[in-house]
Amino acid sequence: MAPEVVERTPGGYDEIVDWWSLGVIAFELLTGCSPFTVDGHSNTSKDIAKRILTKRVPFPRNFDKLATDFISRLLEKSARRRLGRKGVEEIKKHPFLADTDWEKCELRELEPPIIPVVASEVRVHRYSTNLIYMQ
Repeated sequence: MAPEVVERTPGGYDEIVDWWSLGVIAFELLTGCSPFTVDGHSNTSKDIAKRILTKRVPFPRNFDKLATDFISRLLEKSARRRLGRKGVEEIKKHPFLADTDWEKCELRELEPPIIPVVASEVRVHRYSTNLIYMQ
């Protein structure tokens, strides 16, 4: 949850909270762990909410600098300064995403970096056919 959601900001919040969520997901995909839980410590929802509001994200020591900048700017506590506040184009222009072909992405023509080996169709029965049979 973005800080403005945790704080229950008067007047609510807007779509900028989604860019915070993108930062959390990007961190988890690249590190394999959550940015606001701590191994060996209490991780109740209250503990996590407090960390969201008060702690900096603990990036691994040798983490890619562009990835660090990208995620740090998405996880900016102030919604007014968060990456994406000026719209999706601001995010798409970040150097971390410089190699992304956005036109191919929109046309769903990007080649996936990994194509999983599926032993049989039975193993993918829970997935959307739109995802399974993309061409």
